[in-house]
Amino acid sequence: MDEITVDVVVIGAGPVGLMLASELTRHGARVAIVDKSSGTKSISKALIQHVRTQEVMDAAGAIDEVLATSLPLRRVEVHAYGRHVGAWRLDEVDSPYRSPVILGQDQTERILQQGLNQLGVHVRWGCEALSVVQDVQRVRVRVKDDHGESEIDAAYAVGCEGSDSVVRVAAGISFEGERYTGEQYIQADCKIRWSYPTGASHLFLTHHGGGDSGYLMVIEMPDDAVRVFVSLPDEDPPRHDDPTLEDVQNALRRLGAPDAQLYDPIWLARYRTSHRTAKTFRAGRLFVAGDAGHVHVPIGGQGMNTGLQDAFNLGWKLAAVATGKAPAALLDSYSAERVPVAERLIGGTDRAYRFVLHPGRLARVAAKRIGPLVLGSDRVQRAFRTTLEEVGINYRGGPITTDTVRGGKVRAGDRAPDAWVVAAHSNDTTRLFDVMRGTQWTLLLFSAAGAAPLASLSEAADIAARHDAKPVVVSKVPTAVDARAGVSVLDRAGYAHRAYGVTRPTAYLVRPDWYIGYRGPIADTADLNAYCGRMLARPQS
Repeated sequence: MDEITVDVVVIGAGPVGLMLASELTRHGARVAIVDKSSGTKSISKALIQHVRTQEVMDAAGAIDEVLATSLPLRRVEVHAYGRHVGAWRLDEVDSPYRSPVILGQDQTERILQQGLNQLGVHVRWGCEALSVVQDVQRVRVRVKDDHGESEIDAAYAVGCEGSDSVVRVAAGISFEGERYTGEQYIQADCKIRWSYPTGASHLFLTHHGGGDSGYLMVIEMPDDAVRVFVSLPDEDPPRHDDPTLEDVQNALRRLGAPDAQLYDPIWLARYRTSHRTAKTFRAGRLFVAGDAGHVHVPIGGQGMNTGLQDAFNLGWKLAAVATGKAPAALLDSYSAERVPVAERLIGGTDRAYRFVLHPGRLARVAAKRIGPLVLGSDRVQRAFRTTLEEVGINYRGGPITTDTVRGGKVRAGDRAPDAWVVAAHSNDTTRLFDVMRGTQWTLLLFSAAGAAPLASLSEAADIAARHDAKPVVVSKVPTAVDARAGVSVLDRAGYAHRAYGVTRPTAYLVRPDWYIGYRGPIADTADLNAYCGRMLARPQS
């Protein structure tokens, strides 16, 4: 039996597996990725990339292709039980990527596979994982393809193969939850003629009568197509055939748009759904990510996005441990950080499911009467965008988070904000995201209008450099820039200081996934050095 040896074997080459394999490779790990399918998806399936996912695609080097082939989702008009009550405004997110974008999963997979191929790694398509066995030192995966059976020997294995994960079963990880009953979902990707103008998508909260409620969405897609997604009472649970275009059109006419005409179908589907989550995403040398660890009702379109962020969180950690650049204890943080995210997501979508599909009479009346006030509130809109676009996810208090400063706008464990700055050596305008790009940790040293002594800046920068992190001085005044730091940027307009809420000289050590691992006063170099010693590469002599 043939055998290959790698650092990590990734099982499943959907968007999550492709992202993980890319990140592992980008950070220096040897990777094998297998999938029993014949190739990437040819249907759109998951349809949206939220803002945080676009930031992830940026860090992974794939954002240009995403923006070139997607369509911004700026507004969702909301219609509640026959009344237009307002719109969700999605194009004001505090990020370089101001709104979610519509991009079919087939295109997301194509972009990610293209990037993986450019890194020199190719998916073994048509290769099924038959068994996964781990011991204290290694993992052995038996696979089968057209050439017969073979084995992959790896330090770690990650299941990205969906809810029927072979890796999760081998790891003995439970997958708790239940299937929703009483509703079915039908959808069509097609073109539409109706009396609503282009430029927005539409959500209709509906009432079928007899106590049955639901929703339908018409989502604008690239190339003048739309997705029509309808929830209906499940009157025939054994039925699994695809709906006809006429079925979807009739439901749309009955529930939201009597004049709608659908034509040129691209994809039709019927399905049911469930909500389940793994209690841990790791057992020894085995990990799960994406649908292998969590599935939920498709309200908000966050499933693929959460999975991609699982992969982005895990990739640099696994690679750092596999290549000897970080202690094995770093891997414990993956499950500690990502399981709570999945649990909050499933709890939120479950509450939304029950409100939308099973509201009482008072809830329906409230949606019609109070809906305009809710959607007219800037505070509500901001909170909704922060949650939906996943830019508010944080790991405060987590196992690899250290904060020696009280309060503040941006804390250790938070997503690192972006801001416009100027490169000190050239006066070229750039972004903090551009400065942080790469595979290193980045130490942002905010000098707070020159209040930080040059000696403190130099000492902190030296600590970062010795641990293979990139030191960056962020200064409001040119005289505070220390040429011995690896990179220096000017913040004369104060954009970066305001984005981070900095008023005193502060150090932010940003992880490779653009989350803040450490925050502390620049003068407290002992704490910074201790953190680097625990989490980063051994100091260079």
